[in-house]
Amino acid sequence: DDKVGTWHAGLTTVNVAKSGPLAITSPTADVKTGLVKVTWKLLGATKKDAATVLLKAASYNIDLATCSMQMLCSDVPNWADYSGESCTIYGVKSYCTTTGAPGSGWDVGWGTMNDVSPGPVKQKPSDACCACGGGTKKQICDPGNFGQLSAVNGKTGWKLGANGVGTAQVVVPSSFNGSKAIFRVVVGASQQSMTSDVHCKAYAVSNALTLQPG
Repeated sequence: DDKVGTWHAGLTTVNVAKSGPLAITSPTADVKTGLVKVTWKLLGATKKDAATVLLKAASYNIDLATCSMQMLCSDVPNWADYSGESCTIYGVKSYCTTTGAPGSGWDVGWGTMNDVSPGPVKQKPSDACCACGGGTKKQICDPGNFGQLSAVNGKTGWKLGANGVGTAQVVVPSSFNGSKAIFRVVVGASQQSMTSDVHCKAYAVSNALTLQPG
């Protein structure tokens, strides 16, 4: 999902990009299960528009979901071989295999498949192209179902402070020990009157963290 939320004011719907209106500021590194401090910030909290006013007064919830870690690969930008063929072409035409060997689409009459490119990016396709086993790789979190967290006393909703920052101490069960997981802060609010109608919903997620035994 490339949105942290949407809000609707009157007849205008505004899509909110990843940069806001919410950001989780902690935790940012691996934590232990048990009591975990989660903090977040309403970006642009000084604004006076109807949506921001609602979000400042609303109650925030904290969720948690375990991650299925997926490998994401990106081709090295601007790579091309001596004839101008890109990494995309190498994949589509099966010029190589994911082990860096020549693929079924490579004609041996063309020469060696895995030569260093003479172009501006002087790398072999096995280093530059995902289809050939190269590229830039990183793991991303594919979250499962989110479950709501609570405080020790069962509290599940928290208000922002005057500075637009929220803080919650939530209980993370030991059943999450050893899991990769992400925290999510969620808020929703609405206001209806004879002359205006404002509905707000937003969320922010943390990086994927390892939950260690408490």
